[in-house]
Amino acid sequence: DSMEESWDFEFLSRIADSCLSFISEFVDDWLANDMRVSIFKILLSWLIFSLIAIHFAWKVYGNTVNDMYYRQGGCISSRTGTLCCVNPC
Repeated sequence: DSMEESWDFEFLSRIADSCLSFISEFVDDWLANDMRVSIFKILLSWLIFSLIAIHFAWKVYGNTVNDMYYRQGGCISSRTGTLCCVNPC
């Protein structure tokens, strides 16, 4: 059982070390004035802006879109096996 605990600790320690090294390299690259970093920042900003815009657009127009595609009325089956939607008047 002691071997298993030391292996788990070593495994978690390796994961933590790799995460910290990745983060430190990422921060070094982020602070560098490099063209690829600038392109990454622009694309990341565009992605975040798009997701926020989609979120707010869905808050405003989500019910309208759902109502457009939600058929009102009940459905009945005909003798041929097809479904016919009936709109209540």
